[in-house]
Amino acid sequence: REVMIDSTATRIRARLRLSEPDPAREKWPGWAGGRRTLARAGALLFGGGGLIGLLALLLPSPPGLDEVGVVATSLVAFAVALALLAAGHRLPAWAVPIIAATGTALVTSGIAFGGEGASVRGYFYLWVVAYAAYFLPWRWAVAQVLLIGVALAAVLAVKDDSAPLLTWMVSFGTAVFFALLIGLLRLRIREMIARLHEVASTDSLTGLSNRRSFLDLFDHELERARRGERSLSLAIADLDYFKRVNDTLGHEAGDNVLCGVAACLRDERRSSDVVARLGGEEFALVMAESDAHQALVATERLRERLRERLRGQMSDASVPLTVSFGIASFPTHGGTAEQLMHAADRALFAAKALGRDRSVIHSPQVDTILAASVPFDASEAAR
Repeated sequence: REVMIDSTATRIRARLRLSEPDPAREKWPGWAGGRRTLARAGALLFGGGGLIGLLALLLPSPPGLDEVGVVATSLVAFAVALALLAAGHRLPAWAVPIIAATGTALVTSGIAFGGEGASVRGYFYLWVVAYAAYFLPWRWAVAQVLLIGVALAAVLAVKDDSAPLLTWMVSFGTAVFFALLIGLLRLRIREMIARLHEVASTDSLTGLSNRRSFLDLFDHELERARRGERSLSLAIADLDYFKRVNDTLGHEAGDNVLCGVAACLRDERRSSDVVARLGGEEFALVMAESDAHQALVATERLRERLRERLRGQMSDASVPLTVSFGIASFPTHGGTAEQLMHAADRALFAAKALGRDRSVIHSPQVDTILAASVPFDASEAAR
């Protein structure tokens, strides 16, 4: 079940990452959906409303029906729908509240031109309410609902309605309830998406960022360093002899050790540093504005803190447990995340080959160390 949830969350998160940043989202924190989605949804509403308005003319005409007015209203709705489809992702954010208000105006016109019993066309207001309550920020959605109340009151005041006040109360009350319902649904959906995003980006055992999330964060920090022409260092940590902990004390003890290491890294890092669990007993630390030697000082301090914590946590002193670090820096050891990860991995293997419980900066000597360390290999380093 957990695998299915994680897989679903990962797919949704991947879909979210495919969309380009939308300026409308940045301007309005409560914005829902990209510009193209807003345009298509609006086109569907206007096009559908215009079509139903024209089809209604095929029914027996009620007294007072202004066919020209109804046709004109429907044609305007079609025009707005086509304009929205043409705008697509270029739809400006400021235009969306105006579009919703235009929908309210067209529904009001339909009631005014519809003759007797045309108040039934007020159900079209619910289309506008659904659009506003789901897609727009709350303040704009509330403004649209209030506008509908004013517009409906105005048209009923000039229409020959047998019970205008009752019609207004029922119609406006329904619109308010519908807006609240859609709004609550929207909040629920956002909570579910946030939860799925958290599941997809967080390591369930330690609470740190997982490998997938780390790679995204690492790319982001690397791009910031590249734009600002600043240094950045990556340190990959691996617990020495961790397999012995699982074999001797059990997997529960191993999980407790991993949680303790994660807590120590989280507590000791700077606020600007990124910490993640890459998998197994391997962790990563991205240090912004730090060159290789600054990173070495930081990892040595962390190594001492971790040694103290692990010594206090381990009930069996016969099981040694230390930490090795491999360090690579931008731009010295690579210009991409892949290059830096490879360099830090090689440095970590060198730290293991040199006896573990140390920090090693990637350098040309690393390959020499690894080549001379026979029968050392990567599988041995992981133990």
